[in-house]
Amino acid sequence: MDFVAASLLGDGSGAVFVKLMDRFGVHLAFMEGRGGKPLARNSVMSYYRHVKNWLLDTYPKHRTAIEQKLLKMGQTLERQSRRWNRHEGTCVYEGGLRILMDGLYYDAASSKDYQDAALLALMWYAFGRASDLGFVVKGNLSVSADGVVFVRLIRVKTAEEQGISLFPDRDSFITCPLHAIAMALVMQDSPCAQLLDHPHLAAGSEESVAAPVDIPLAEALALCDDDDVPAEPPQKKRKEPVDNMKIHAYVNRVVKSASAVQAKANPTGNLTSHSFRRGGAQHAISDPLLSAQWIFDRGSWNMTATNKAFAYVFNTTSEDQKVARVLSGWDSSKKPPVPTLSWFDFASREQALELGNLLFQTSINTQDPEKKLNGRVAEVQVASLIQHFPEVLERYPMCLYATRMRECLMAVGLSRAQMLAWSSELQGKVTRKDLVENEVDEEKLTREEKLINHQNRIIGELIAMNRSLTDRVSLLERGVSQAVASSSPSSNATQVGADCSESPAKSKTCGSKALPKGPAAIWFEWYAKTPRLWDVCGDRQRKSAYKQTVNYMKLFLPNGFHLDPSTSTYCDQVLRVGQEAEANLLNFFQEQGTKRKSGSSALKQLRKYYNGGKLNKLIEAYRARVATEGITDPAPRETHDLFSLK
Repeated sequence: MDFVAASLLGDGSGAVFVKLMDRFGVHLAFMEGRGGKPLARNSVMSYYRHVKNWLLDTYPKHRTAIEQKLLKMGQTLERQSRRWNRHEGTCVYEGGLRILMDGLYYDAASSKDYQDAALLALMWYAFGRASDLGFVVKGNLSVSADGVVFVRLIRVKTAEEQGISLFPDRDSFITCPLHAIAMALVMQDSPCAQLLDHPHLAAGSEESVAAPVDIPLAEALALCDDDDVPAEPPQKKRKEPVDNMKIHAYVNRVVKSASAVQAKANPTGNLTSHSFRRGGAQHAISDPLLSAQWIFDRGSWNMTATNKAFAYVFNTTSEDQKVARVLSGWDSSKKPPVPTLSWFDFASREQALELGNLLFQTSINTQDPEKKLNGRVAEVQVASLIQHFPEVLERYPMCLYATRMRECLMAVGLSRAQMLAWSSELQGKVTRKDLVENEVDEEKLTREEKLINHQNRIIGELIAMNRSLTDRVSLLERGVSQAVASSSPSSNATQVGADCSESPAKSKTCGSKALPKGPAAIWFEWYAKTPRLWDVCGDRQRKSAYKQTVNYMKLFLPNGFHLDPSTSTYCDQVLRVGQEAEANLLNFFQEQGTKRKSGSSALKQLRKYYNGGKLNKLIEAYRARVATEGITDPAPRETHDLFSLK
C-alpha cells in the first residue's frame, strides 16, 4: 500500500492512476464471489465507484484530466459484468409462481411452509419488496367501503407509508393472495403482531434492540471534562455470528428448495428474490391500459425527480387497483368480485363467524390491538377459505391445513356437506357478479364452465362421502351377521384390510423439514387452541410430547399462574405466561451451558436434567405452589404433575 501511495504522489500525468484503476477493474471482473460465481453487476460497480471516489478525494491533482477516462472505463466494466451475469434478468412468471406455491402446499410439514407460500404470493403483488413485507403487522390489513383489501407497507429505506390493494386471483386459488394470507393466519402457532411470523426477522425487531443507558444530564456533563485525556486504543471486538439470516437470503433459500421439489414441473431456473420484482413489473406492463407511472408508484421506484406534489396525483387508489387487477389476471377496467360473509343469510353468517373465530384464534381472540385482525378483514378471509375449501380437499386432502379445518368443523358442529353448500353459494355469486359485467358471449361461456367445474368438485366430494358411508354400513352389517354365527380369523382379517383401504394415506414425497416450535408456542397450543389437545388429538406421540413440555415449563414459573378460560383475556393470559416460562427456561439453559433449543430438542435436554436430578429443587418449589393454591390449571388433573424426585 505504501508503494501505491508513493507512485500516485509521484504521478505527473495521471497515467499511474488510470493504470491502477484499470488493473482493479480487471480484478473485479474476474473475481469469484460466494459459491464460485462471478460477482453481481451491482456489487462490481459499487466496489469500483467507492474506490475511484476515495482515490480521487485523496489524490485530486489530475482529477479533471482523467475523469473522462475513468468514466469510460466504468462503462466498459459494466458491460463486461452484464455478460458474466447472463442469468441476472431471470423473471418469475405467474405460472412459475403457481408451481412454487403448489409444491409448498403439497409438502407442507409445519406452519412455516404456509408462511413461506404467503410471502411468495405477496412478493408477486408487491413487486418483490421482501424487506418491506417482513414487517407488515396485522393492523395494516384493512377493507375499504367497496370491499377492496388494502395492505399498508412501511418502506424500510425511506420510512414512508404506502398502501397496495389486493384482489382474488382469477384463475387459480393457489396464487390467490387473500387465500394464501388466510391459510398462513390459520396455521400460526401463537399470537403475534406480524402478519408473517418468520423467526429470521427476530434479530431486526424492536424487541431485540438494547435500550440506551439512562444517564442523568449532570453526570454526562461532568464526564465531558475527561474527553481530552488520551484513552487506550479500543480493542477490536470479535464479530459474533448471527443465527438469523436476512430476508432476501431467506427468500432465495425458499425459492431454491421449492424449485428443487417441483423439478418435474420445469419451473424457471435461477430464480431469486429480485425475480419477483422483474416478473411482476413485466406482467403488469403487458396491459396497454396501464401507465408506467402507476407501476413505478406501486413498486416504489424513484423514477422521477419532480415535485412530491405530483405523487399525490399519480399515486391514487384507483390506479393502484388497476395494477392489482392485472397482476391477479383480471381486466384492469372491471372490478373483480371479492367474496364476503355478508352474502350469506343471518344464520349461516353467524355459523361462519363462529368457525372463523376458531380458525383465526391467534388473530381474533386477543385483546392486544397490535395482534388482532380487523373484523371485516377476517370476514373476507373466512369467505375465501370457505369458497376454495372443495379445491383444497381435492388437491391437498391430507395437508395440515385440511386437518385443522376438519378439527374446527367438528368443534363447531358443521358438516362437510354444509361447507360444500356454502362454497357453492359463494362461487355462484362470484360467477354471477362477473357475468353481469361481461358482455362477450365467449367470456360468459368460460365463466359458466368454471362454475360447472366447481359444482363437479362438490358433487365428487358428496359422492365420495356417500360411498364411504355405504362401505361403513356394509361393514357394520357384516360384523353383526358374523357375530350372530361365529367370528373367524379370516373374516376379521378381511375387515381390518377393508378398514385400512378406506383410510387414505398421504403419498411419500421429499417434503420439507418441519420447523421446531418454541416452548411458548407449545404452551399456547396446549391451553388455548380449540379443540383442546387433551380432548381431541389423533397423534398420541405429539400429545405426549406437548404434555411433558408443558409440565416442565410449569417448573420455571416461580410466581405460579392462574388461567381462567371464562375470561375474555384468556388467550392473552396464556400467551403471557408461556412467554414468561420460556424466558426463564432459556435462562436456565444458559446457566447450565446449553445452547438455545426448541421443540423435541428442548424436551430431550429437560429429560436429561430431570434424570440427573438437576430439577429436584424446582419440582419441590412447584409442589409447594400447588399446595398453597398458587396455581390454577384448566387442564385435566391427570396431566398435571408427572414428576418424582430423583
